[in-house]
Amino acid sequence: MISKFITLPFSVKLNKLLLEAQYTGSAKIDDTVCVLYLFEKEYYEIIYTDDMNNILSIDLAKPNHLPYFCDFDLRNLL
Repeated sequence: MISKFITLPFSVKLNKLLLEAQYTGSAKIDDTVCVLYLFEKEYYEIIYTDDMNNILSIDLAKPNHLPYFCDFDLRNLL
């Protein structure tokens, strides 16, 4: 099932994430900066250029990006 959020216009998605979603974290991944938000039980990311001057995309968070946002100490898992 495709989320209604994904079908919204770009500017509406941006405003909803910035104003209504819960900020979860940010990470530098390759040549981009990804900012993760939790909105309506799903994770979304805004992907910026490296200098954060341009937004490249707003979409569901890519599963391979999620480990970059984990905030835990590996020593606690041992």
